[in-house]
Amino acid sequence: MHNNRLAKRITLRNRRAKRVTLKTKTSLIMIATTLTLLIVMYIPVRIYFLQIFIDTEVQRGQTNIQRTLNVMPSDLLDRLNRSTTDWAAWDDSYTFIQGLNPGFVESNLVSDRTFVNLGLNFILFFDAAGKIVFERALDPITNEKMPIPDGFRDHIRPGSLLLYHPTTQSSQRGIILIPDPVLIVSRPIVTNEEEGPIRGTLIFGRFLSPTVVQQIAEKVSLPVDIYAFDDPAVPLDIQQVRSSLTTTTTIVQPLGDETTAGYTLLRDVYDHPALVMRITTPRDIYLQGSKIILYIGIALVIVGVIFSRVTMILLDRIVLMRITHLGRDIIYVYENENFSSRVSVRGNDEVSDLAAITNTMLEMIEHRNIELAKAMAVAQDARLAAEEANRTKSQFLANMSHELRTPLNAIIGYSEMLQEEVEDLGYEDIAPDLNKIRIASQHLLSLINDILDISKIEAGRMELYLETFELSNLIDSVVTTIQPLIDKNNNKLTVHCDQTVTTLYSDQTKVRQILFNLLSNACKFTQKGTVTLAVQYETAQIEQQRTPDPEIGLPPPTIAHNDGMSIPTSNRLLFVIFRVSDTGIGMSSEQLKRLFKAFSQADASTTRKYGGTGLGLVISQCFCHMMGGNIQVESASGQGTTFTVYLPVAVQKDIPEPERVRIKGQGNTLLSTQDHRLAIPVLLDSYS
Repeated sequence: MHNNRLAKRITLRNRRAKRVTLKTKTSLIMIATTLTLLIVMYIPVRIYFLQIFIDTEVQRGQTNIQRTLNVMPSDLLDRLNRSTTDWAAWDDSYTFIQGLNPGFVESNLVSDRTFVNLGLNFILFFDAAGKIVFERALDPITNEKMPIPDGFRDHIRPGSLLLYHPTTQSSQRGIILIPDPVLIVSRPIVTNEEEGPIRGTLIFGRFLSPTVVQQIAEKVSLPVDIYAFDDPAVPLDIQQVRSSLTTTTTIVQPLGDETTAGYTLLRDVYDHPALVMRITTPRDIYLQGSKIILYIGIALVIVGVIFSRVTMILLDRIVLMRITHLGRDIIYVYENENFSSRVSVRGNDEVSDLAAITNTMLEMIEHRNIELAKAMAVAQDARLAAEEANRTKSQFLANMSHELRTPLNAIIGYSEMLQEEVEDLGYEDIAPDLNKIRIASQHLLSLINDILDISKIEAGRMELYLETFELSNLIDSVVTTIQPLIDKNNNKLTVHCDQTVTTLYSDQTKVRQILFNLLSNACKFTQKGTVTLAVQYETAQIEQQRTPDPEIGLPPPTIAHNDGMSIPTSNRLLFVIFRVSDTGIGMSSEQLKRLFKAFSQADASTTRKYGGTGLGLVISQCFCHMMGGNIQVESASGQGTTFTVYLPVAVQKDIPEPERVRIKGQGNTLLSTQDHRLAIPVLLDSYS
């Protein structure tokens, strides 16, 4: 008793060392729940507010784009258009283009002051035929005289858009690339009253130089950059958005962590993409919003920690501590096996109910222990008596082997002698009766042998008689013995035998009996069909300390193909496999469950129709287990049955020297020295 309690305490101590306490689990759950809740709350809040800040940032970027567009090109073109209109609708220009005002150039176009005051870089006068009457250009950087760019002349050929004015009020204005961007305004030359006929065309132009762009940036107080739409050397962000700008008016996107960029497309006078304008805006709204979201996250964490801590303290005091005390009281009862003691009950809730139920259970256990002790004493006496009776029965049947078999053998022998005498004397009408006596006696002897074998197995007196024998001789003997049963039901017997291993070290009698039982069953349940006996060899993995199931026996050995029949390793044995197949009535899954039970067959109708004690398969299974093998069955109703027997080529037993087994193709002999540890007493006990 003391040792039992000590063992319980050691077991509990080991379990406590490995376990995680309820308080720890609750703390972990609380932490995980709080973290999950914080994450679930923080992520939507962050996504929602960040989206608001991003939308605000986009709106701000679009506003800055519109502000910049109001300055350039709208404001610049408006001013340039007003200047062009003043000069084109002027009588002096009207008479000059007709050649009636020779002093017009000297008084108005020679001085650079005119270009500076009007903010121009070139002026061109064309007559009604599209021929240049006057042209002059100034460099946008040095303000020195320069020729009209060659690229511009492609836009002022006769019939071009810039020279086309169907009415006195028409105007062509916009951007052209020559290849530098230029703001262009083209107006028809008319009188002061803007009346015709139209005598020519006046074109004013202004380069969008870096100085002009810088002035625009200063005016809107934002960095402004202009790039040619088709320039392959533009920055990467321009390359990414310019294809989208052909279908979208503006695009606003982050340019980095500190700035966003707004992009818009400027088209030329032909409505073709000409320039991409980028306005850069600081991300102060987004950065400030990110800080606010960070502060919200920190506040949530602080609130979550406080909430978890307070909740954990309350749970510990109200629930966990009481459960811990209840557990300690129960452990005390368990360790000391003192079921008369009781656990303390405090409070009025589920925990106190559990304590009360525990006390009730302890009372029931205490009462039942008293009753169990009395019942165990009675059962012990009954068990001893039953065991003694069973041993007496088994011993009696085992000892009666000689007394029962001897008279039957005498009857069989004398009936065979009388049968021969009757045939010699010509009394053929008596021969059938003598044959019936012999057959009935042999059948009775077979039944008695089965009963005696199962009794020996139960009594633990069945022994193995190991010897080395020729496998082919055994097969021939079994086939010869079974042939009358084959012929009786008009069946056909087919034998397939692998000749790799020619000898076995086993119990020849039991192997023969196993095969005879399986073949006789196949013959009995097959009518005008085929019975097949196949023999082959495989290397099998032996599972250590296997325990047989009382219904299906041991699991089959794990088969692994053995290339070249090399010598197996220490935990692998060479197995001979017998497969007995038939094309008979087969069995259902329910019948298979009762197959290896003593004194039973598939069902009652089978017993009535085919006879038998139901012991043959049980004895065969026991013999297989005793020799370190197994037997398995596969069947389906109406589709025949296949029994598979696994037996070691060399049965392992405590013998001075291992037997030598001949294997073809591997020299003369093979030492079979594997350590097979299927304990026969354990196997036998499972059937007792």
